[in-house]
Amino acid sequence: MERLRQDLKHGLRMLRRTPGFTLVALVVFALGIGANAAIFSIVHAVLLQPLPYPDASRLVRVWHTPPQSGFPGVKTFAVSNANYLDWEAQNHVFEKMALIGGAVLSASLMVPSPARLRPLFPAGRGAGRAGRARPAARRRGNYRRSR
Repeated sequence: MERLRQDLKHGLRMLRRTPGFTLVALVVFALGIGANAAIFSIVHAVLLQPLPYPDASRLVRVWHTPPQSGFPGVKTFAVSNANYLDWEAQNHVFEKMALIGGAVLSASLMVPSPARLRPLFPAGRGAGRAGRARPAARRRGNYRRSR
């Protein structure tokens, strides 16, 4: 214990002698703690928190796998409307089904580089109102698809 106390005293003496190094060390230490907290917050929000839907473990995503002879290297396609309607008519497995379409929008709010947004537009009998996959927390506002 005495050795630890002597080492701490010596370390503090050295830090007092070199204030530039001390400042750089403290800044690096603070940036490391801040980056660690930010990364953990993102991992917690994206990976560790459950989805905001009741029975989220029952939600599945289905996609179309194209034939490799016609589309070499392409692993998945978005589901077309016609395929979705066929799948919905022949469905004996899922309780509800919904088709989700997207778009790429640019949002510039008085900034030099606009943000790219990817909103989702659910459609079908299982989307939102009638389905079990309703968001647990609803957003307020009038969100319309602009064409």
